[in-house]
Amino acid sequence: MKKTRWILLSNIALFLVNYEALIIACSVIGGLLILALTVCICCCCCCKRDKSAK
Repeated sequence: MKKTRWILLSNIALFLVNYEALIIACSVIGGLLILALTVCICCCCCCKRDKSAK
């Protein structure tokens, strides 16, 4: 019985660690997407401004 309980607790701990890693990975990917979108918008605005200035 103790061995079964230990296996169950270790599986729950492993799930929580994987869940935290999943949240961190999603946050990093989301941050990179927002950063890439911001850079694209800024570059497009700069290109339009340069073309209209010529």
